[in-house]
Amino acid sequence: MTLEDRLEADLAPAWRPDKDDSAVLVGEIVDIDEGTSDYDPYPLLTIRQDDGTELAVHAFHTVLKNELIRQRPKIGERIGIKYLGEQPTKPGSKFKSFIGYKVKVDRAAAEFDWSKIGAEAEPEPAYDEASVEPVTVPAGAGEDNIPF
Repeated sequence: MTLEDRLEADLAPAWRPDKDDSAVLVGEIVDIDEGTSDYDPYPLLTIRQDDGTELAVHAFHTVLKNELIRQRPKIGERIGIKYLGEQPTKPGSKFKSFIGYKVKVDRAAAEFDWSKIGAEAEPEPAYDEASVEPVTVPAGAGEDNIPF
């Protein structure tokens, strides 16, 4: 679809999963924009399903917004979004529940960012032949010269 075609096209209807049921949306991302609300801006993705229909995902729920920010999907990639419904929070939270989602982006295996887990590993010390003391093999150690 050309840019001119997209300008002439109607906005895709919003994806509205049923509150009492899990729902899955899978397809190719054809547009990413910024939605606005009374609170903060949020990601607005248009997803073309395998049957050609397009749906707009308004990611104003915190979990979905954070998952999209973490995964950083791009136009042209396939994405799967699963609505998990209302989930209880941990004891002591100021909220009693949240709306859960699971997001997967179909792309070549991304390189894992090990720096998120911990600091870089200490480099192995360089081998310095002069700093190694010679080993004396006692008499009768056997043909393999192992002193034990």
